Amino acid sequence: MSAPRTRKAWTVTIPSRDDATGIEYAPTAGKARYSVYLRISDCDDNASFSDIIVRRNKAADIMLPAPPAFVSGISRKALKELLHACGCTRERPEKTGYRSHFYGEALSGSLNELVRAGLMTKRAPTDVDNGLVYFVATEQGQNVAQSLAPLYPYDDFAWPEAAA
Repeated sequence: MSAPRTRKAWTVTIPSRDDATGIEYAPTAGKARYSVYLRISDCDDNASFSDIIVRRNKAADIMLPAPPAFVSGISRKALKELLHACGCTRERPEKTGYRSHFYGEALSGSLNELVRAGLMTKRAPTDVDNGLVYFVATEQGQNVAQSLAPLYPYDDFAWPEAAA
């Protein structure tokens, strides 16, 4: 499969704001600067794009694992449900892993596919569940969700080539 992916970190400093400093994740310095500019220009009409200083910060990079080879044999529908269970979205990929469950039909084909692959476990239903159960991502399932998460907001997921 593919190699691990790097979510690039940039240290951003704004001298006109008392040297306010933070970390921004973006593929390039220009995109990091623009993202910060959009946030600060909403509340400051005098904000200037050229006031924002951006420097590469490799120490703050986030390494995302490569998807394991077996993931290419799992359906795209099942992988979407795993990503949802782990809280991964295109808008906020950095939140992947903040949750770990999916409440769904006990007989769901795609959720049970994840159970068979070792990416989720299935909790026993109770009398009040009406055929619904909790499916919980395993540690391996969380790692797979991280491996499929977009690098940056609004990027696409890192779908395996053979998943349908």
